[in-house]
Amino acid sequence: MPAGLQVFDSNGDAVIDTSTQTTSILGNIMINDAGTYSVTDSRFVLGKPFYMANEFYSGIDIVATISGNTYTFIVKRLQYGTYEPFKIIYGVY
Repeated sequence: MPAGLQVFDSNGDAVIDTSTQTTSILGNIMINDAGTYSVTDSRFVLGKPFYMANEFYSGIDIVATISGNTYTFIVKRLQYGTYEPFKIIYGVY
């Protein structure tokens, strides 16, 4: 019996299937201040893009959008909380 993990969306479509795909880290960008940051990488077509931050601050909001092979991150400072420079690590799964 094969082993693995499968996750399905509400339509029954597989969104994660470890028997056919794995996670690939494609790179990272340094975020020094609030603003808009974009990364263009042709490898985004290899899977579903994801991102994560290497630090978590309560005073940051990140909104990410993908269009073609460009991933755009809008980083906002919130009224309350802390802020330090951090990295956004991005890839596909």
